[in-house]
Amino acid sequence: MSANLPEIPNRMKGIILALLVLLLWADPIAAQAQFTYTTNADDTLTITGYSGPGGAVTIPTNSHGLTVTSIGNSAFASQASLTKISIPGTITTIGADAFEYCFDLTNAAIATGTHSLGDSAFYYCWNLSSALIPDSVTNIGTNAFSRCARLTSVEIPLGITSLGASTFAYCSGLTNVIIPASVSSIGDFAFVDCTSLASVVVPDDVTNLGVAAFEGCTRLTTAPIPGNVLVIGSVAFFGCPGVTNIAIPPSVTNIGYSAFSECSRLVTITVNPLNSFYGSVNGVLFDKTQTKLVQYPSGAEGGSYTVPGGVTSVVPYSFAYCPYLTNVTIPASVNSIGPWAFNDSYGLEAISVDAQNLSYSSVNGVLFDKNQITLVEFPPGISGSYAIPDGVTSIGNDAFMDCYKPTSITIPASVTNIGDFAFYDCTGVAGVYFQGNPPMCGLYAYDFDDNATVYHLADSSGWSTTFANLPVALWNPVIQTGNASFGLRNNQFGFNITGTTNIPIVVEACTNLANPVWIPLQTLTLANGSFYFSEPFQTNTPARFYRISAP
Repeated sequence: MSANLPEIPNRMKGIILALLVLLLWADPIAAQAQFTYTTNADDTLTITGYSGPGGAVTIPTNSHGLTVTSIGNSAFASQASLTKISIPGTITTIGADAFEYCFDLTNAAIATGTHSLGDSAFYYCWNLSSALIPDSVTNIGTNAFSRCARLTSVEIPLGITSLGASTFAYCSGLTNVIIPASVSSIGDFAFVDCTSLASVVVPDDVTNLGVAAFEGCTRLTTAPIPGNVLVIGSVAFFGCPGVTNIAIPPSVTNIGYSAFSECSRLVTITVNPLNSFYGSVNGVLFDKTQTKLVQYPSGAEGGSYTVPGGVTSVVPYSFAYCPYLTNVTIPASVNSIGPWAFNDSYGLEAISVDAQNLSYSSVNGVLFDKNQITLVEFPPGISGSYAIPDGVTSIGNDAFMDCYKPTSITIPASVTNIGDFAFYDCTGVAGVYFQGNPPMCGLYAYDFDDNATVYHLADSSGWSTTFANLPVALWNPVIQTGNASFGLRNNQFGFNITGTTNIPIVVEACTNLANPVWIPLQTLTLANGSFYFSEPFQTNTPARFYRISAP
């Protein structure tokens, strides 16, 4: 049959050949059309955008006769359909935010030739499980791989001299890291909340461990503190419950606040005797002269601890997050206790102070200044109702912060100032009972106290419908003695109580007003503004007196 087909004229052959040529070029042209570029001063190209279908994408080495040498800032940002990226050796720079929020990106292959990964280059690439970083890379920017939750292991190139802030922050799948000898500094938050990180090798040449560098690395069992480190940043190993011992080498000159707090199994902190700045006594960290208490180990058991005589300063957070601590005794020598010193130590029920101390005092385990004008610290382990003593004029910053065990606080009319964060996150407090006019209130004083209501007395003034963003109600319960409800009925003594609807009250009784011992009889709420209280008539006492108090 083919023999009967007409011969194709030469002119048609030329047309067909031209069409074939066009078809052969169509795919490369379409592929290159997916990228947008800018031309650099050296006649190279920077990719500035991508509009293709996603999937597996290979960065071209050249376009229109010019070499592609960089990926610009945000060039592929938020490309949700991108699953794999192959970056050729012609690319020297990957810009800031280049692939941020590429949630489906699972693999990034970077060829040798790239020198720099910009800030947040692969930020929040949630499914990125493999990232090959060649030894040619000498700079990894801030947040470069932050929140890459599926990333399990990383080999950091030999040319890197420092890890920037938050480089691998919140990489919750990261299990092991080897940091090369070229690195001299680990930036702030570099591995914060890498909750699967069980092994990390930090070379001896590292001299700086940044703020929160390994905070929240819950699977670490050993704190990687290199032998030549100078600075351990604040909260550097905060919340590492697997660490049982911290060894401070001779080189350390500065340890930030709360560097080892909330390490719930940490029982001892030891310091090399050759260290010129720090020392250790019975596993507790001090400065070299033992005049400054720096850190009490969070996991130390035994309940009570007496600060040694001669200590003059208790630094911020020094006793914070110590669940087994029940009592701390402050000696006469201490003249400074930093903020948050006892924060979140939920077992702490008393802070005792030597009577000879000229700066501090203690009343029923609560820490005050010497003259008991300022309430300094409320132990987080005290539960139930608490009435601040009359005469106190100021509630200090953070005084009740994160104390979730108290259920009600009574504040006397003498208080004129409530400090910043004073009652912050006191989630158990249901009622704050003011006996006077509204005081000055600091920043965030009652934030996150979502269950609390402020109550005030009828003879006070200046109250509005809210106070520090809490609802306000008039607390005005009255025992009605002038109507038929008051008195003895069917061998029950009772009376009506009236007041603002739904205010909480406690009915109490005693038998001797000269030396009263008030016993709570019933805690109740004035539903609909009224309640009839009664109890069996007491025949075994000559007199019985009743009163109403706040819960």
